[in-house]
Amino acid sequence: MAIAYKGDLTCAICVSNVVESIAWLKEMLGFELMYHMEDMGWAEVHTAVGNVTIGLSQVEKVKTGGGATLVFGVLDIDATRAELEGKGVRFDGETTVIPEMVKLATFFDSDGNTYMLSQSLILLLLVPAVAPAQGNEPPFPDIPYVLVDTAGNRVLAANRI
Repeated sequence: MAIAYKGDLTCAICVSNVVESIAWLKEMLGFELMYHMEDMGWAEVHTAVGNVTIGLSQVEKVKTGGGATLVFGVLDIDATRAELEGKGVRFDGETTVIPEMVKLATFFDSDGNTYMLSQSLILLLLVPAVAPAQGNEPPFPDIPYVLVDTAGNRVLAANRI
């Protein structure tokens, strides 16, 4: 039997102070508080990514290193990094560039938990999924389109433009 996923994801991280972590995530990343259960040492925040939340679990000592890293895709990594650095966010070295693929920048929250920013460098092209009728000029609003990468691999279907 296949697992019936419901389409959401909560990423739980350990923090030394839930209240301070809520404030950090709101101020630095623009995330919004969903709820805070003070007696349980737990809170959840909405991220800017649909159906993805971060659960904050208060612990006595945060163990950093290892584990999962939350990677947030952004449209302009250089501008995002500059904004975060301007707010005092600490980054781990320079932005890594993998040519024609991705840019990556690692940063840390106030407890030393690791996060990353990513910006895709893969060029995507919007092309008709079917040949347009003879004599029609682009754009073709009545035919479906697909996104393909520069190698011609189908990435995503688009119903209409």
